[in-house]
Parts: sequence; C-alpha cells; structure tokens
Amino acid sequence: MSEKKNEAQLDYERIFSVYEIKWGYNDQKKRDATEKYLKRALEKSFPGRKWGGLSEAEKELFIYIHIKKYMIEKCVLAGKQERISEKIKAHVSDVWLNAANAIYIEKTLRSRYFYDKPAFDAMADDNEKAKAKEKAYKQFKEAMRAFSPDTPVPSLEEWAADNERTPKNIKDYELRHILSHEAVEPEPVKTESKASQADIDHVLLMTIVKILREQKIADIDVGKIEKCLTFINAFHECPIHPLMLRYDADLETGKGGNLKMTKEEQEEYIKRCQDYLYYMGMLDNLSFYEVPGKNQPRKG
Repeated sequence: MSEKKNEAQLDYERIFSVYEIKWGYNDQKKRDATEKYLKRALEKSFPGRKWGGLSEAEKELFIYIHIKKYMIEKCVLAGKQERISEKIKAHVSDVWLNAANAIYIEKTLRSRYFYDKPAFDAMADDNEKAKAKEKAYKQFKEAMRAFSPDTPVPSLEEWAADNERTPKNIKDYELRHILSHEAVEPEPVKTESKASQADIDHVLLMTIVKILREQKIADIDVGKIEKCLTFINAFHECPIHPLMLRYDADLETGKGGNLKMTKEEQEEYIKRCQDYLYYMGMLDNLSFYEVPGKNQPRKG
C-alpha cells in the first residue's frame, strides 16, 4: 500500500475496538455499510482531510464524539449499549477535562509573575533571600522551557535585574524576543498573520466545555477555575511564617521570629492560608465541574 493511500486509510480496527464490535462471518454487509458511513462522517467532520493527517486530539474527537450516536445505535448490541455509552463518557470526561485543566494551567503560568518582589524585600537574611530567588527562578525556567521552548531563557542575574525594575512574565519575554528578532532583520519576510497560542488555547478550551455540556457529560464552571487560579497566583506566603493555620501569641512580641504580627494581622493571614489550601485542594482534585444528575462536583 502506498504511503498516500495508507494516510487516507481510516483506522477501522481502532474504532471497532473502542465500541467492542466483533464482526461475524455473516456481518460483511453491515461492516461495509459501517465503513462507508465512517468515510462520509470523516469528510463531514474534517472536510478535505485524511485520517493520517489528523492530530491525536482530532482522532479522539471523531471516535468518541462525532460517530458515537451512530456506532452505539447501529452497531453495538442492545445489551451492551448502556455500558459502552458509559465507557465512552468516562473516557471523554477523563481526557477532555484533563486537557481543559492543562490549558488553564498553561495560560496561568504564562501570565504569572514568578519574581515576588514584596516577599523578597521583606526578607532580612540575604542567604534566605538568595535561596528564595533561586527557587522562584527555577520555577520560571521550567515553565518557560515547557510552554515557550523557542524563547531564550535569561540567566538568574538577568531575570532578577529585569524583575526588580518591572515585573515580567513569560509572555513579556516572548514579546521581547519577537521584537528583538524583528529588529535585526533587514528585510523581514512577509508571512500570513498567525493566531497566538493563547487565542488558540482559549478557543480550544471553550470548544471542550461546549462539547462536554452538549454531550451531557459534564458542565465545567469556567468562572470557578479562573477564581481558583487567580487566588493561588496572587497568594504570597509570609517568608518567615509560611502557611500559618493557628494564632500564635508569641508573634505579637516577636518571640516567634524576627517578624511581628498583630492578632488582627495573624487572623487575616490565617484566613488567606486556609483559602489557599482550599483552592489547592480544588485544583488537585479538578473540582470544577458537575456531572448531570449528580448534586456534587465530581472529583478527578
């Protein structure tokens, strides 16, 4: 089989396996009709494109969403339809909800200011301050390499100097790199305007939310995700008393460390620490969606 023909060939066996369909000797007519339907469905879902040219996400979308109704109603035995339908829902829920969460985390990290200047300035010990900066820089560098591998990563010293003047996130470094690259090009090659990854991710996320809701698999609370991640990113641990969860009378006199905190300040900070743990638990469990027919959010 030629490479071009191979690319066009639908992976029927994969599809039949997902729906647990085993064709018998007398099922050839039905199998032929099903394969014809799948070819038409592929053309309708992705006009002008071949199976081999689809991304894995697009193949999953086709198998688990676009052809689901037909495959279950026309091909799956009546006694297995309910179980197969639930299996499909569970798979879509796991894959697409995790994808939605990953997109939001990436979006948040690309906008996050890793250099926490107020916290660093509050540290009296230079060694502790240096360690805190190195830890924050490591997180920044890992996020940069994961989400923007083509953007040069500044050194620790350059990054610290940059952020001392003006806070910068990954998107700022991406923009600086693009502008710097364009500046040294004597005659930039004219290319079509390309959509930003942030815009693509946003549309992809909204598509996932819409599909899950329409398929009655899950209803994602986008506002809840945004509120959770906004709080986590804005939360600043006290450099000397991280994650305080109970009142400490010694802190009012300074006995508990070199940073005094009044009772009111402690109570306010304790509340923020409790909220931080609550939102971190929510993020860890992906508690951002409800399953139709259930009253409580389903945990991932």
